[in-house]
Amino acid sequence: MGSRLSEQEAVVLAKNKLRLASAQVDYFAAITNPVKQHPLTSVGVAFAAGIVASRVSKKGSSTSLIGLLISTIMKL
Repeated sequence: MGSRLSEQEAVVLAKNKLRLASAQVDYFAAITNPVKQHPLTSVGVAFAAGIVASRVSKKGSSTSLIGLLISTIMKL
């Protein structure tokens, strides 16, 4: 019974370590950091991208053009 308790304690400790490590990782830092640093520019780029995307979708252009648009915006 004593070894069972130590196994449970080990599991609890491992879960706590995993929760602590995963709480320190910001998976969306690549997206949120530029937005936090340049909020007006980000809003402007998003607005322009929305206008361009709506015009492209109305004209029925291919999806490769949309991919090119997204890659161009990511380089800004």
